Amino acid sequence: MSTASPPRGSDQAPDIALPDLLGALDAAAYSWDLATDRLVWQGDPRTILGIEDAATLATGAAFAAAASTKSYLGRFDAIINSGDRDPGSGVPFTAVYTMRDKAGADIWIEDSGRWFAGPDGKPSHALGMIRAVTERHDQIKRLALLSTLDPLTKTASRARLADLLETMLQEAGRQRGSFGFILLAIENLPQLNQAYGYQIADEVIVGVVQRLRARIRSTDQIGRFSGNKFGMTIAGATAEDLRIAAERFIGAASGTPVATSGGPISATVALGAVVAPRHARSAAEIIARAQEALDVAKTARRPGVVLYAPDGRRDQRRRENIRITDAIIGALNARRVSLAFQPIVDALTARPVEYECLVRLKDASGVLLPAAEIVPVAERLGLAQHIDHRVIELVAEELVMAPETHLAVNISATSAICSDWLDTFAALARANPGIAERLTVEITETAIIEDLEETHQLVRAIKDLGSRVAIDDFGSGHTSFKAMRQLGIDIVKIDGSFLNGFDESDEDRFFVRALLDLANNLGVVTVAEWVQTAATAEQLVKWGCRRMQGALFGLASETRPWVRLDDGAARVAPARPAMPVQAAL
Repeated sequence: MSTASPPRGSDQAPDIALPDLLGALDAAAYSWDLATDRLVWQGDPRTILGIEDAATLATGAAFAAAASTKSYLGRFDAIINSGDRDPGSGVPFTAVYTMRDKAGADIWIEDSGRWFAGPDGKPSHALGMIRAVTERHDQIKRLALLSTLDPLTKTASRARLADLLETMLQEAGRQRGSFGFILLAIENLPQLNQAYGYQIADEVIVGVVQRLRARIRSTDQIGRFSGNKFGMTIAGATAEDLRIAAERFIGAASGTPVATSGGPISATVALGAVVAPRHARSAAEIIARAQEALDVAKTARRPGVVLYAPDGRRDQRRRENIRITDAIIGALNARRVSLAFQPIVDALTARPVEYECLVRLKDASGVLLPAAEIVPVAERLGLAQHIDHRVIELVAEELVMAPETHLAVNISATSAICSDWLDTFAALARANPGIAERLTVEITETAIIEDLEETHQLVRAIKDLGSRVAIDDFGSGHTSFKAMRQLGIDIVKIDGSFLNGFDESDEDRFFVRALLDLANNLGVVTVAEWVQTAATAEQLVKWGCRRMQGALFGLASETRPWVRLDDGAARVAPARPAMPVQAAL
């Protein structure tokens, strides 16, 4: 049979000799007779291994003596101690080890092949191939290092800190000891990024880390927890030890300005710390409680050091938050959300001009969830916008069902600054022409204060759709009438707290009258909330109040007051009428 190379263009592969193939692969093959311990090689193992001593390559024992497994599985263990049975076709193996070359450097070797059993079932001989994988191993090692090292500060990564905390917990359990974990934050880093740029801010970070390192013991570790936060483990620390160390670190970090290429820059820092395992028994718990302490430190008038301490009231609040959150989500998912309607009346005739829609959520048994509990938690935990989305759907249904009715709906501060709510409302308005013109959107004064420019854009968008805009709870914040005029507000609802003690408080009466005078001069419709007595209503009319709302004119009810039978008896309309509202979303 001819061994000549095929002509150019042929689809037949050329015959290649084994040494040439091994050379192309930068590999060498061997046969190892375990009975005689003799190694027979094909290719050029000395070049691959970087060695000159032929005796090293002659026997398995000599080869194993020159190799170092460095915690990996060597060839001897991979074959002799494999514990596998040869089914007749051999048993595959893979080993990784290093060989020291003639220059004294380690060469990483990947060794793989098959071993075959003798009559007694034990390994008799092996066929294998070695390849130098130093470059690949170094790359893997670099990647592994990067996963445990922050590239900017050259300190431990967050993952490395978590691993270290678990190790320290185990050691503290064995030794019946304790240790501390500190979380330090550079509070003004966002401002530094904006004022000086990220490069200068990075120099501040590096400078702060250098100061912390200079004051940390050799037994302790520092790592970058996140962009502006750094974690430090303090071995063998009691609460008092931890406090002393924390004061030392905060003084070092913020005592004097940090030298940067942009000049000296001061860092403002806060620090939270926890003793483990006394107050935390897992790495996640340690980090969470150090973060809790840091949050408290950040809210102080002057950021400083706070050590975590158990707080029964705080834990109770958390349990309550979890309970209420579950109730809110359950009600939303099961569509146990409905509306109650409270009349807003004309001050002169006491006849309703519109109805404010108030949300009602119920538990699985149909019991109403207290609004005083639900609303604050929903706003604090970011659930208010989900409620607002469902409420505007229900309000749209009511407006479609009752073409003569005018409604008002309040939106949370979160929805006021989030485009999602406006997008939903706009879609509903386009799908159901005429409903927007019969709706007043109430925005709380606190939401307006948070971002006047964003509020202006929201007000303009709502008015472009045809709706009116009211400021709810006016007087509870610090919105000026000048800002109100710039926003183009249609209605001002005077905060009910000023009407609650109206009959007895000269101060409240003076404030309400001043608000009414200013609003009337600007041509803005005024609504007085929480009106409870006829005497209060009479005085408000004299001062020019246009509309009123409160117990005197009717409490909120899920009965739709605008739906009546011929005999005058109220009836409730279907809760979910057929309408194209959902199709708009």
